[in-house]
Amino acid sequence: MEGVIRIFTAKDVDPARNHFGTITKDEEVFASTKVVCNGQIIAVVIAENQFFAQEAARSVKIEYEDLEPKIITIEDAIKEKSLFHDFTYILNKGDIDQGFQMSEHVISGEVRTGGQEHFYLETMTVIVVPTGEDSEMIIHSTTQNLSEIQATVAHFLGIPQNRIVCKVKRMGGAFGGKESRSCLLVLPAALAANRLKRPIRCMLDRDEDMIMTGTRHPYLGRYKVGFNKEGKIIALEVEMYINGGNSLELSSAVLMKSLFHLDNAYYIPNLKCSANICKTNLPSNTGFRGFGAPQSMFLAENVIRHIASYLKKDVMEVALTNFYKTGDKTHYNQTLNHCTIEKCWNKCLEESNYLQRKREVEEYNRQVKETVASKALGIPDSLIHINETSTDKVPNTSATAASSSSDLNGMAVLDACQKISDKIAPYKKLYPNSSWKQWIHAAYMDRVSLSATGYYRTPDINHDFKTNTGMLYNYYTFGASCSEVEIDCLTGDHQVIQTDIVMDIGESINPAIDVGQIEGGFLQGLGLFTLEELQYSTDGTLLTKGPGTYKIPANTNAPRKFNVYILEGVTNPRAVYSSKAVGEPPLFLSASVFFALKEAIISARSDANINKFQHFRMDSPATAAVIRMLCCDSITAKFPVPKPGSFKPWNIKP
Repeated sequence: MEGVIRIFTAKDVDPARNHFGTITKDEEVFASTKVVCNGQIIAVVIAENQFFAQEAARSVKIEYEDLEPKIITIEDAIKEKSLFHDFTYILNKGDIDQGFQMSEHVISGEVRTGGQEHFYLETMTVIVVPTGEDSEMIIHSTTQNLSEIQATVAHFLGIPQNRIVCKVKRMGGAFGGKESRSCLLVLPAALAANRLKRPIRCMLDRDEDMIMTGTRHPYLGRYKVGFNKEGKIIALEVEMYINGGNSLELSSAVLMKSLFHLDNAYYIPNLKCSANICKTNLPSNTGFRGFGAPQSMFLAENVIRHIASYLKKDVMEVALTNFYKTGDKTHYNQTLNHCTIEKCWNKCLEESNYLQRKREVEEYNRQVKETVASKALGIPDSLIHINETSTDKVPNTSATAASSSSDLNGMAVLDACQKISDKIAPYKKLYPNSSWKQWIHAAYMDRVSLSATGYYRTPDINHDFKTNTGMLYNYYTFGASCSEVEIDCLTGDHQVIQTDIVMDIGESINPAIDVGQIEGGFLQGLGLFTLEELQYSTDGTLLTKGPGTYKIPANTNAPRKFNVYILEGVTNPRAVYSSKAVGEPPLFLSASVFFALKEAIISARSDANINKFQHFRMDSPATAAVIRMLCCDSITAKFPVPKPGSFKPWNIKP
């Protein structure tokens, strides 16, 4: 065809190198014998421009033989016993059997969290430029993990790693989607550049990106909880399943994170959790802001609300009864120091005027039946310039993920700045009335090197999963949120009237940036819990593959009144300038909108003469359809909602 230069397939690659993966290399670069999911790469077309390449790719005809069974959902995987069996984890604390015997009440339930598309503004993109002899190349990639790209390309092409330089100017808004999935695009492009000895550029259209790159992991959790008459949790047993897709990717790390956040903000003396990764015929799912924590924390909040409805108590009372306190030990046996949960909680109640607004809402519902580096050096920002990140300048980098960028890079910058400051100190002492530029010039004239490399390693992290001992986290970030919503019982539409957030983020380095992170994280979580719903066909084809069918939050979905308060009078000596990570923690606070929606639905159901303490299941996301069908009336009675999935809760007799 016109403009087509070459097509590469698995036949052009050493079979021993046609695999990649972050934890285990269990994913093929090019499908060699069978296709395991929609969106898997079979071949790459190299052409003179994008138009010719796409036209040629559309002209390729592939004959398939159907393989059975097709495993798409978590329920399919459980039925077929399709699990990554080597990565099933069991975590125990206390004596679970004795805990249930001591409990006055025992209930069980099930809850689901859907997946979520990263929907970064820039789709996956790469430019690979061969630079000379010995297979040298420069790779410009939209990636959060330059070192992994460098190592993976070296393995795939069979060339030394030091022949490859990877660069990225800046990376924002990827939310984990480009931590490891960038390899999908980089590896075929690197192969083509290496073989053809010419620059190769590739970018994905939005629908291609959504079909290929994976999402946040969908979760299914089953729980059995024992508690006393005050609602104090005595024992909790959980079975957790996540949809990993067709390869392991980062799923085991995501699952471990879920295990460690299963308690959310609540002390659980006796706990047992088994966690499993389902292997399905979907693109491999991957890390997303929160990295598995929001899904398991969502389960914990559902447990608290189930207890409250069973005991006919206010959710606030049950939550307060179970909050962690300073000195408590987590289920992974780390002692909580400087626990500010109740401080955040009380501040949030105060700032949101919770009690008065709750009375106003109740009165409204009675009346209306329809519901409608410069700081370290002491110089101005104008003298600071941040260059691109490149593996030939900063080797062996960690990925920009898990809210660790400021902690790791900030401390490394501080380390480097201290080295520079030490070299300039004699000139400051000698010329106390001079300026920064004059001190720098004097040092230069004395041939003093003013470049420095900083390095930082998080101290004391030594948790051993097998013995469930040691320190897992360097510190904790605490927060609380309160949201007021309004739902339309006839359409399921909703509006967020007001949200108040209080967060303990230590001594903020830049409050404006931190507040922006809190607001942004909250809005993204709002999408996870209320708007964003991935729909697949029975053969695993993604149906919601663009903005026309997949809805992320817009400005109209944001709370009409949005207040963010940074908790004062707190510090954090374990991070740069006593700050705290704030990229991921705020996301789960948007669950306050989800549970406010549930409270509104309870009010609507009360109007239909349904006991307000009757427990009902509400999975995430709470879309308009879910809200409408749960607001029971004469219309919904004609269309009973089928029980989601086929995985029935345990038959527990309290």
